[in-house]
This record gives sequence, C-alpha cells and structure tokens, in this order.
Amino acid sequence: LNKPLDSQVYGFIFLFRWVEERRSRRKVVEHTETFVRDEDVVNNIFFAQQMVPNSCATHALISILLNCPTIHLGETLIRLKAHTHGMSPENKGWAIGNTPELACAHNSHAMPQAKRRLEKSSGVSTGRFTGEAF
Repeated sequence: LNKPLDSQVYGFIFLFRWVEERRSRRKVVEHTETFVRDEDVVNNIFFAQQMVPNSCATHALISILLNCPTIHLGETLIRLKAHTHGMSPENKGWAIGNTPELACAHNSHAMPQAKRRLEKSSGVSTGRFTGEAF
C-alpha cells in the first residue's frame, strides 16, 4: 500500500500468477504449528475450499463477506452462511458451487468472448471452454 487507508477495510485479496516451477522450489517447513487443528475453529470461521474451477474470485469475496459481522449480506449469503455453519471447508466449497445465484453473479463478470460462446451453445456451461466457473 502506498498511502494510508481512509475507510474501513474488510479484507485483502492477493492475486498471484501461478507458476508451476515454484512448486519445486518451496521451502520444506515443519507443519506441526502452521495449521489450526481445532475443528470447531476451522469449521466456524468461513473458509471454503475451492471445489469448482475458476471460482477463486467468488471464494475470496465470500470468505471476506461471511467473516464480517457488521456487513448486511442479503438473502442469498445469509442463507449460505446459515446452511454451511459448522461444515468443513470442502463442504462449504461444494455449497458455493451449488448455489445458482452465486454462479449467475460470478458468470455475469465473464469476459464478453466467454458470454458469446455460452449463448451459441445449449446454454449450459461446462466451465471448460467458456472461462466461466459454474
């Protein structure tokens, strides 16, 4: 950040380009103290494991929003938060992937080329060629 923040910050999303060769250069770290192992803690903060390809932006925003108690979430996110309370991160990821309103909102931000390809097809996206997540 180059300047002071003048308003409330709810979270940060860091975007990094994935480079496969970085995997082999990772430092080996002893993981005994790196992870939270208490399932109550893990399952009661909102963190969802990404289960649907190309949905990382949606996951990042939802993880921030559902962990901010002062934000009005709206009907869909209130329902998602209640439904996933106490679930594992993996099951929360599946819940996001199975929420049609989130898929629609996510795909509304797809590049114009992806939208045209979807319109030409049967209207059902596989996510594989259109760039869409859901």
